[in-house]
Amino acid sequence: MKNSVQSMVLALLLHFVWPGEPSFAASFDCAQARTVTEKTICLSPELSALDAQMADAYRAAIATGDADQLRADQRAWIRQRNRCQTAMCLVEAHRARIAALATVRRPAGTPSSVPATSLAQAPAASVPRQGSKPIGTLQGIQACDRLAAHPDDPEAFTQGVTDAQLDAAASANACQRAVLEDPLAPRLRFQLARAYLKSGKFEPAIDELIAASEMGHGAALATLADLHLTGVQGIEVDPVLAHSLYEKAVASGFTPAARVLSDFADMTDAFAKAEASDANTSSVLPSLVALKPYAMPNIVENIQSKKLDAIVFDELWVKDYLVNIADNIRAVCEGHFTQQDVERLKAQSGADHFGLGQATVGASLLGAMAALSQAMKDPGAFAAAHASAGDVLNEDAFDVAMKDTEALFQRHSCHTPGLEQFSKNLRAFVGNEQAPLPPEGALMNACMRDPPQSKYGPRDFCLCFGGGLGKARVSQANRNLLAKDFKSAAVAIMTIDRNVPQFQSCRSGF
Repeated sequence: MKNSVQSMVLALLLHFVWPGEPSFAASFDCAQARTVTEKTICLSPELSALDAQMADAYRAAIATGDADQLRADQRAWIRQRNRCQTAMCLVEAHRARIAALATVRRPAGTPSSVPATSLAQAPAASVPRQGSKPIGTLQGIQACDRLAAHPDDPEAFTQGVTDAQLDAAASANACQRAVLEDPLAPRLRFQLARAYLKSGKFEPAIDELIAASEMGHGAALATLADLHLTGVQGIEVDPVLAHSLYEKAVASGFTPAARVLSDFADMTDAFAKAEASDANTSSVLPSLVALKPYAMPNIVENIQSKKLDAIVFDELWVKDYLVNIADNIRAVCEGHFTQQDVERLKAQSGADHFGLGQATVGASLLGAMAALSQAMKDPGAFAAAHASAGDVLNEDAFDVAMKDTEALFQRHSCHTPGLEQFSKNLRAFVGNEQAPLPPEGALMNACMRDPPQSKYGPRDFCLCFGGGLGKARVSQANRNLLAKDFKSAAVAIMTIDRNVPQFQSCRSGF
């Protein structure tokens, strides 16, 4: 995220920044707009067009009707209109006034200069706007409103769609066109941000949220507040700033933010307790952004909490996966990992984890023979055990790591305590902090002293078992247990479903 993001967001705590140069003409000079209602009209091409249409209808009515009464009615209507708190209220007020003015009696045969058709019914290109470029087609804006409006956004022009219903690709396409047509409409910037967030494109989403927030858009302010609670790439976890942004959102008419504020004290207490206990803080925080689930939650969550023995997957695959995550973090965040750190982690993950030493050649040969023998005896079962459908460990560790790095950054951005802790514990796992690598020959000696029951003698079994370890799935916890209670650990490893074909012949014979 750009360095200016934090300073721009902090500026929102002090005041709303209204654009200095309006680009849409209405029935008044937008350069002289002072009230919130006038600014809102000037920022929206739809409202500007409706206001100009209403002004034309008013001038036509004055020319033919009771001028004094019409002026009094117009002043009363403006006072009522200015009480509107949402863009939709303003749209409906203008449409009602245009319809009322169209009924003013005119001399027979005098055509009305403004039809009573609403903007939604009239062709967009036919709506005049003085002093600005023609609106042209509003299809992009209408599509953006239809596809990406938020159900709780008081400035939405449609009923809106939930996060689950939102089509990210179609919404992004429509809202990009809409923002080009009307860059000063905050709801369109917010709706484009929703599409980006659904797609996991955090940097452009944050840019759009900041742009909409600077225009005082409540839902955008609340979403920025939400991001400061959960933390994503480019946004630091900051409950104090989040609280201020929620207050701004409430002041802008986004009522869901009031519900968050009412529970904020309890929520921040829970957040502090979760941080102190290394728990997942996202579980205690509200979110307008759907957090992506981890592909490998058993690994990520246990690394986060440093429950390294609870990681049940194959140690070598897990280390490859974690080294890729470390490299991804290095590419995004300075200070967590250097290139030298990543190279060191790669070397640690590629070390001899079973200390076979001089027995490596014989063990590899017998292990390969055992696997081949079992494959020839029952090829179907052997193949099925090595290619289980839906088994994440059959996927490339690099691809899975990319997905989980993105999910990790949704929860912990650069230099936050959560990511610092994750990085530290990742080093501990890959560096074998809780499970030192055995000295050369140690596992073979332990096997020879107390081998599991087998058709073969201790040496042949131990060579076969040792050769199978390199191709089997062995967790770090199981490898560590081999050094403490070899027989129990060996039996546990050989009876894992995925490992049974690898070791079957070691026990029952070729």
